[in-house]
Amino acid sequence: MTALIAALTFSGAVRADEPAVPIERFMQLDAHLYRGAQPDEAGFRYLQAHGIDTVISLRNDASEQALVESLGMRWVQIPITFRPFGWGDDFSADHVREFFAALDDPANGTIFSSTGRRGPTGTLAAIYRMTRQDWN
Repeated sequence: MTALIAALTFSGAVRADEPAVPIERFMQLDAHLYRGAQPDEAGFRYLQAHGIDTVISLRNDASEQALVESLGMRWVQIPITFRPFGWGDDFSADHVREFFAALDDPANGTIFSSTGRRGPTGTLAAIYRMTRQDWN
């Protein structure tokens, strides 16, 4: 039951005594990794206030880097152009290796990963779930 409550809390459902999470599709994958839609300034401030140490951006643009770093969080950029259904091959095994290297670096602490689009974030979350949490 506790796992269900935790899953609901971090999957967008909000308890009555908590303010809404200012990041769409915000979800906790485990104690080390969160994911969600592209945060705005309020979202990055929320992440910093809630103990996120590192932001992994999967975008091709680093416009939020200065804000993230000014809030005391690390910035890791893995620029991915994602074209689903075989329309391009810009999402590579190298991107997956870079993502897992960032996750496995103890200096990065608790991590939030996002992109402006659903494809890369969801795909890497699925790969993480399958390889690290034995999902099928």
